[in-house]
Formats: sequence, C-alpha cells, structure tokens
Amino acid sequence: DDSHNVFLTLKYIGDTARLYLDGELVADQLWKTTPWEVGLGRWRVALRKNAELVLVISPWKHGAEVFLDHPPVVTDEFTARLDSATLTVERIIEVRDTPA
Repeated sequence: DDSHNVFLTLKYIGDTARLYLDGELVADQLWKTTPWEVGLGRWRVALRKNAELVLVISPWKHGAEVFLDHPPVVTDEFTARLDSATLTVERIIEVRDTPA
C-alpha cells in the first residue's frame, strides 16, 4: 500500500456528526456549510483489522435558534441526512533530480 492517507469527506445536514471507531468517539463536528473532511490515516492499523467505523448524525431541529449566516434548508421538524460520502487517497511521490 503506497497511500499516505485516506480522507473521508462527508456532506450532511444535522446538528452534529460523530465518528466512532469500535464504539469509541474519535471525531466530531458541528454542522457547517462546507463538507467535513476526516483523515483516516491515524486509524489505519485498526481499520485494516476490520474495525467498525460508524457515523452518527444528530438531527437538526427546524426553527432552532442557532445563529448561522447560512443555516441548512430543512422543512421537516428534525433532519439528519447524509448527502454524500467520498474517499480520497493521498499519495506522495518523491521526484529526484539526477544528473544526466
């Protein structure tokens, strides 16, 4: 495996998002307009051993008095939605200048 890191990018609507690795909270984020990017490299060994990675999105309450420049557009009373999840592999390539 020549990957340096793998990034999980999540686009969601909800109050908060949390990632659990084998039941332990390892990352979390309050909702914002930009996708959440999490580097998975620090858990590489556990993930290779089939550790369970679980995403939990707490619902956004319609009409909540949370002050944001651009709050999410929701019509249901409570919304917890994952719009997309992508994995991106980062590779580092070393280039050496050798004399001709």
